[in-house]
Amino acid sequence: MVPGIGHIAAMLVHQLSRIPEFAHVSAAELRALANRARVLCLPEGRWLVRRERDLGGYLYLLRGSLRTWLPNRRLRHPVFGQLNHFYPGCRAVRTLSASQVLYIETAQRDFLMQNGSVATALHSTQEVWLTRFLSSGMMAALDTHQWRALLRAFRRETVAAGELIIRQGDPASACYVLEAGHAVIQVDGRTVSYLNPGDFFGEDALILGQCRNASVTTLTDAVVQAIDADTFERLLLRARVQPVAACGEGRRLNIGERSVPGTLRLRFDDLRAELDKLKAKSTYYVLGGRFAQRELVAFLLCQRGLSAYPLMD
Repeated sequence: MVPGIGHIAAMLVHQLSRIPEFAHVSAAELRALANRARVLCLPEGRWLVRRERDLGGYLYLLRGSLRTWLPNRRLRHPVFGQLNHFYPGCRAVRTLSASQVLYIETAQRDFLMQNGSVATALHSTQEVWLTRFLSSGMMAALDTHQWRALLRAFRRETVAAGELIIRQGDPASACYVLEAGHAVIQVDGRTVSYLNPGDFFGEDALILGQCRNASVTTLTDAVVQAIDADTFERLLLRARVQPVAACGEGRRLNIGERSVPGTLRLRFDDLRAELDKLKAKSTYYVLGGRFAQRELVAFLLCQRGLSAYPLMD
């Protein structure tokens, strides 16, 4: 007899409950995660992870056996007890037998691990969100005078659970840092990401001079720090993004419609997913498209700690 959908979901919830990181997670949250997690069924001799490849998630062995490299280990699924991830934590993985592997996206796992009660979220110490924000690639290049001026310009706002911080299609006058609580980013009603304390958001519309391209809704009572458009441009955008007249030594990113020899083509409509594919420790020169689009690409790369320069018109 083939198990029904409800039976499979119940088994998956049971497996999720064996993960130590989810010890505090409610049954309802585990059921929601089970609906989004994936079980990969792999034959013997299949490469699951290769060197330099980032899967963007956590892997747990449910059935079968694996071999990992760096560190070099042979793994068999644990019949009882805790279920611990084997990736991240190794450079390569290959199946030694037919295997089942549980895949959970990093954003979903991190969201559940950080999402405590409303009271915990609202009373989290300032250092948690502030340390995360100041240690980001976007802030690392600013000197003490610059980031102190930015913090003085913050405007603190409290937002109830289920309320919109940003509405898709509205004009933009500020960007934000999430101080406490949790939120979800949606485009046309589709969830694309989650926000945790210390996350920065809302900059796209300010740089492009357009209306909001996504909605941000709180999942719990939350606190945000608002940065008005003028402050953002003066203390962040102009400090981090320096236009250049010509490309120097580095890689050229083309965000335009036409192909340009010697450039790496990047689809602007799928911007963040495209940027996640780029290699770290490289310098990038952005060409093609509108200048505001080149500025946004350069700024997002700077957020990731990379060096990026938009070409002037």
